[in-house]
Amino acid sequence: GEGGEAAAEEDAEDAMETDMHQLEEIRRNVMASDPFRRWLSEITKCGPSRHRSMVRRFRPGLDYTVAHLGSKTEEPKLDATLCFVRDKVGNSGGVENTAEDAAAASAEASEADAEATAVLREKWDSGEVGAFDCYIEAEDEEAEAAEVYKTDDDGTELLSVQASSNTLSLVLRDSGVMRFTKYVSAQAPGSRWDIAAEFEGTSVWDIL
Repeated sequence: GEGGEAAAEEDAEDAMETDMHQLEEIRRNVMASDPFRRWLSEITKCGPSRHRSMVRRFRPGLDYTVAHLGSKTEEPKLDATLCFVRDKVGNSGGVENTAEDAAAASAEASEADAEATAVLREKWDSGEVGAFDCYIEAEDEEAEAAEVYKTDDDGTELLSVQASSNTLSLVLRDSGVMRFTKYVSAQAPGSRWDIAAEFEGTSVWDIL
């Protein structure tokens, strides 16, 4: 009935607020912290001195970012993106998968869950539902926002990073490179959540 639908919508809103709060805590206490910057310096042999970061949600059938000249990198940057998607049965798409869910499942249910999980992960890995980060080269000033849909045809695609849950990707982005997040299909298993951080500073780019 209407009461049940309203309760379900309220629960969904509460879950979304919880996810956003958890990711904002990670952004502030981890990815924006000096220890994380020092860790990046150690594993990449770079020395980023400035950064900006944000929590983002891309909803199925609704959200994406667009490649345009305004997003072109004028100076090299290090992208650090911590991604979360629903790629496991029982995972709401949030930050945690509870141990209680796994413990409560029977052997038969666990096998079915494993098969369903494989299907979910294949959808994200194949790129057929979008939600992946794409890096393209801006070759001239006539590049248009439509490149978000044509990167496979024009030969300027440099790298695609598929959406994968609880995964940190690090990409050194040279000058003249644009980045966008592919439109999330309505057939996607759920939203893509991420913490997207950009690090820059002259000392970072000695290795390029």
